[in-house]
Amino acid sequence: MATYSQIIGIPPNASVSTLKKAYRKKARELHPDLNPSPDANEQFIRLNEAYEYLLNQKTGKVFQEQEQEYTRPQSPVKTYAQWKEEEREKARERARRHARMKYEEFKKTSYYQNELALENLGDNLMFFTLLLATICFLLFGVLGGQFIAIIVGSIMALAGIPVWRGALKPENDIGLGHLFRSVWKLIKTHIFGLLMLGAVNLFILFKVVTNTLAPLEISLVILFLLMTAGRVFVSNSSRVKNNAYNRSLYTYVIFPGVFNLFFLINFLGSHSPSKEVYHYRSYQTKTYSRYSERTNHDNTPLIILDDNAYADYPGIRILFRPGQIQYNNHIEYHFREGLFGLRVVYSYGLFMAMPARDN
Repeated sequence: MATYSQIIGIPPNASVSTLKKAYRKKARELHPDLNPSPDANEQFIRLNEAYEYLLNQKTGKVFQEQEQEYTRPQSPVKTYAQWKEEEREKARERARRHARMKYEEFKKTSYYQNELALENLGDNLMFFTLLLATICFLLFGVLGGQFIAIIVGSIMALAGIPVWRGALKPENDIGLGHLFRSVWKLIKTHIFGLLMLGAVNLFILFKVVTNTLAPLEISLVILFLLMTAGRVFVSNSSRVKNNAYNRSLYTYVIFPGVFNLFFLINFLGSHSPSKEVYHYRSYQTKTYSRYSERTNHDNTPLIILDDNAYADYPGIRILFRPGQIQYNNHIEYHFREGLFGLRVVYSYGLFMAMPARDN
């Protein structure tokens, strides 16, 4: 392993991020398309062999050429003897194919880009954020006559010298084209899709489930049980691989998605609109300070309706409009009868109603 680390040019305990950056730099130095050395081909092959082993050793990921992605194997990380027997020649054969390519063509392969897309994105975001902030401060200072802004912009420009110098190195791949390609590469990954589906589930939970007249405590218990069932299903299924991606997919997307789908269909198929108007007050919490005898009362997003209406349904009484809650005192609920018999709050409005004066 120490030999592989020396080939890459990193210490044995280097992070995965350091490994990837060192590999990118070495790949440019040793690729036969750019390196005229007679043994450049073998050096490049050896570099890729070292990179794949260290990546496997540090993260447990193995490159699957036919799937064009990195997937986590079922078994634990292979020992060096196992890896050498099963994967070493595969790694060297991939390197031979990549060595026959032009360097620019090699950089476009999924092998090179998949593992480096996130680092590319981070490098580009840091560069362009710093560049934009520096330009904005300097322009604001010059055009607006703000001396402090000019000083801040100058300090940022000087502090960013290592970033500017690094951006000029070809191996750093800094540029708008690289930024957009990195973003697109990440969008096409399974992980991004998983995050988006999880976000959809959260949106339905907060927008639909909490606005349905069903006991929120029971709904959350059912949701938790379904998420647990999803994890158990993957762990005991003979048809679904027990890996991190599938555990997340079934635990946070598929099983909760069935729960959310029931409420979504009930919501979308709702009918017979009606209105109800209530006077409300904000639910307040009390906080105490050891430095003062005074009690602080803090408003929360939860409102309390007159006659304690809908006390069992906190979901429809949680309003994320702190400013409007504070300066109004009435709420108009727009209800509909759900397709499955569960009433839903389709929308609501807040307004200020002044008490009637006696003539």
